[in-house]
Amino acid sequence: MSGLLLCGKTAVRPFYVKEADINLYSMEELCYFIYNNVYMIGEDFFDDSLLVFIDRELELSNVAKKLKDQRFMQEPVANMIKTVFDGCYYYSDAEKESILTALSGLENKSFEERLKARADMMAERGRINKAMELYKKVIAKISGIKNAKLLACTKNNLGVVYAKQFLFKDALECFREAYDTDKDDEYMDNLICTAILLKDEKCFDDIMKQYEITDETIERYNQAIKLAEKEIYSDEKVSETMEKLTYTGDMELSEYYRQCDSVTDIWKKEYREQIQ
Repeated sequence: MSGLLLCGKTAVRPFYVKEADINLYSMEELCYFIYNNVYMIGEDFFDDSLLVFIDRELELSNVAKKLKDQRFMQEPVANMIKTVFDGCYYYSDAEKESILTALSGLENKSFEERLKARADMMAERGRINKAMELYKKVIAKISGIKNAKLLACTKNNLGVVYAKQFLFKDALECFREAYDTDKDDEYMDNLICTAILLKDEKCFDDIMKQYEITDETIERYNQAIKLAEKEIYSDEKVSETMEKLTYTGDMELSEYYRQCDSVTDIWKKEYREQIQ
């Protein structure tokens, strides 16, 4: 979505979303809420109170009627979301298609699975704090042996988010718990790499002993980490950033400080996006 959009009718009496403790006053706000909380929305979201809100408050009787028919016919939630999106021009066709594609295959998933999917989406978008919050909610809700794989995967993904923030100790605990729950090779890979990056000798020795990891295996991981680091520093964007932050004496200090400020401004922007 880009540009300036004028909202349609604004309701006098808003639609209250209990789960999010938020009031929605327009079709555009409803679309925005659904778009950013889509993995938490099920058939129960499209209840009578929402249909009455769309019909009477927003005066979109055609949209309300179509939703009512879709609910009666027990159509997929994705179809009902599309009807809401089509009720105004808040999102482009490409944006609508993107979110509806992401919903594919989630119709029969549990609330926890849909919540994890949303956390994954937040992590992919760089919304680190929100992803962490959602992963922790999933972990708190999961119980029982039947959900072991989902629990392990969620803890692993939370560990990845921690690692991206250089919180290696927290990440290590997540990867350890993930592997202890479900012996997946990916979790062990993350566990060993994080143990190396943590640079805590006692912790590292404990990991090696507990999981019977050989010196030869550790050496392979060390080589893989070095290769990854080499690829990072050879990246064009990283090289440009390092160049801007390195003072070589061939420019005025004022210009050098301006370059540094431009880099830190980008980092500040990225950080603000992460904590939203």
